[in-house]
Amino acid sequence: ALLEGADDDLGERVREGIEQLCGSAASPAAIQEQICRMLLEAYGLAVDRGVHSQWLSGAEIGGVLQGALAINARTELAAYCASLLHTLQALIRRSDDGGQVHAVDKVVRHIETHYAEPITLGSMAELVFLNASYLSSLFKSRLGRSFVEILTSIRVREASRRLLHTDDKISSIAYETGFVNIRHFNRVFKSETGRTPKEFRDTLRPDRAKV
Repeated sequence: ALLEGADDDLGERVREGIEQLCGSAASPAAIQEQICRMLLEAYGLAVDRGVHSQWLSGAEIGGVLQGALAINARTELAAYCASLLHTLQALIRRSDDGGQVHAVDKVVRHIETHYAEPITLGSMAELVFLNASYLSSLFKSRLGRSFVEILTSIRVREASRRLLHTDDKISSIAYETGFVNIRHFNRVFKSETGRTPKEFRDTLRPDRAKV
């Protein structure tokens, strides 16, 4: 529905899905887990299309997840999610009508695939045949955030997905998403999401949390 459906179809699917989820989920934590999964998948799609900064108006995905987790009423939750996905749908359609891929979008798509590898501004500048300082300025002008902020956001989003979807150790997730050590991972993850990786997993998956 997000990629191909009509506007009304998307909103209706969101409302129906959340009604069904709230009516059948075993606990509030189970509802929160599914909502976070949905929004993280949408964020991944937004990153793939290079529209994530526009979608969130420069905010971090962690703040969006926190906003959803703070909502208790199912009708309000459905409206919150539907509004986010309607905006993303419009941005995706607009990007699909565009022409040649912008250098910044090409770099973001590369990061999305190779986030676990050592990535620097210099190596990405070589990828798109630009001067590093010029590429840095393009990131600011096009996305409103720096290259490092985008790189960090993608790595934290992937780490969040793995914390929710797998039982991998947090230390393994840190290294496999491009962080050099667990201490740095913990600090950055909390800065981005408002919670440590352990708090994030324990809150959303209390029955399956692992360190």
